[in-house]
Amino acid sequence: MRRVLHSEAGFTLIEMLVALLVVSLGVVAMLGALGVGITSATIQRELTRNEGDLIDLAESVKGAAYVDCAEPDDYSAPTGAAETLSVAFWDGVVGGQLNFVDACPLDDADAPDDAGLQRIVVGVTGSEGISDGEMVILKRRS
Repeated sequence: MRRVLHSEAGFTLIEMLVALLVVSLGVVAMLGALGVGITSATIQRELTRNEGDLIDLAESVKGAAYVDCAEPDDYSAPTGAAETLSVAFWDGVVGGQLNFVDACPLDDADAPDDAGLQRIVVGVTGSEGISDGEMVILKRRS
């Protein structure tokens, strides 16, 4: 008589499908985390670049010669995404606060009368408003 040896060790089809499902869920989770990481790195890179542009412009404005009755273009950006947004002029103290006006004040003879102190706002706009920023600089005549 002849004996037939059967080996029943191994995995069933159901066990293999369950294992495949578990591994697939792990891969999907890792891909999702990778996407979030890439997005975060992109945003951080833009923030860093725009902050550098803003600081470069602020340093440029601080180092530039004072311009009487200046316009925003008088304090322009050397390079980068930052720009001079506005220039306001000191018009005295009102209620204990510095008062700045948007137009250069005029003296009694209707001639421009820049008092020698300007509030300059520089800013940067990132894509989709993610890394917008502004900096206020007070510049005085030397």
